[in-house]
Amino acid sequence: MRFSGFEGEWEDNTLGEICKMQAGKFVSASEIYNEWQQGLFHCYGGNGLRGYTKSNNQNGMYSLIGRQGALCGNVTLVDGKFYATEHAVVVTPKSSTDNLMLHHLLKHLNLNQYATGAAQPGLSVQNLEKVEVKMPKAKAEQQKIASFLSLIDERIKTQNKIIEGLKVQMLGLQEEIFRQRIKIKDEQGNRFSNWEEKNLGEIGETFNGLSGKTKDDFGKGKLYIQYKQIFDSARIRLTDCGQVEILEGEKQNKVKYGDIFFTTSSETPNEIGMSSVLLDDVHEAYLNSFCFGYRAFSLDELNPIFASYFFRSTLFRNQVTNLAQGSTRYNMSKVELMKLKVLLPSLEEQIIISNILSASDKRIEVENHVLERYKLQKQYLLKNLFI
Repeated sequence: MRFSGFEGEWEDNTLGEICKMQAGKFVSASEIYNEWQQGLFHCYGGNGLRGYTKSNNQNGMYSLIGRQGALCGNVTLVDGKFYATEHAVVVTPKSSTDNLMLHHLLKHLNLNQYATGAAQPGLSVQNLEKVEVKMPKAKAEQQKIASFLSLIDERIKTQNKIIEGLKVQMLGLQEEIFRQRIKIKDEQGNRFSNWEEKNLGEIGETFNGLSGKTKDDFGKGKLYIQYKQIFDSARIRLTDCGQVEILEGEKQNKVKYGDIFFTTSSETPNEIGMSSVLLDDVHEAYLNSFCFGYRAFSLDELNPIFASYFFRSTLFRNQVTNLAQGSTRYNMSKVELMKLKVLLPSLEEQIIISNILSASDKRIEVENHVLERYKLQKQYLLKNLFI
């Protein structure tokens, strides 16, 4: 792939031939501030921004390469006065190399693959300088490529902001609805009756996940819902399920449409009792042993789609975090969870609320697809430009 107006083969170089690389300078941890104050400079280490310092050792636009740790090889573009620590490699382009073109090239190279060391992976300047690359000889072509890639980066950045804004709106809408600050009306324009207070134990019951399994039972067999699926999303994606061997006649609890799953332990109180709802009909699937299920006695009393939003709402989550017990590892009692009182609207209002929130979710999903297209476009361009 080539922009029109440019000819000739790209030149074979090493990174050491098109730029200068030098590690930053040591700074004591006691000299790094966690919060910015007037007069402080950004301080960058191997994984990006580390904090703030009273002094700076760089001034200008530079690509920084992380040189130590599992994330070594990551590339950050920094502009202005800042401090680069010894864990960051400061990259200065030579006169024949465009700075932004160099930055895009460095990000494309996946420099982590050149790390050495197992316990503490690291990148040496000497090894980085030997990495072979292709570059256009004409600086004008470099600038054209860099400008185009930067434009896509800007679109990706803008798209991320759009998505984050929609997510904030979505959270605000959920908060207003579940705290009943927004009054929902039926198709005739009439307000629904007051929400009813109920214990979770009144409208459903819990069931356990898998029991009596060893590591040899996993990796083949029937679908089972994994802990991470529940923690990561309000809705179960069957494509992410694991597999477990279930013997004929073996007694294990099967899951079904409308079931709600809760995590029972976490490293922090704020992550206890995360929920996810199964919104697919499944013939035979099971639940991991580190979570438990909750099944409503009637889906006419607790709509599954409504439940996927309600049990992830701030209102309900605040109640759940109060149930966390422990010091280094937090646990939650399902008995105590069943005692929680919740305010629930009628089924008709639950469905309307579900439709409102689902519409907002779909808009976010559409914008996520746009973001993915931008990312794929950039990957395609990088692959064909730097081939």
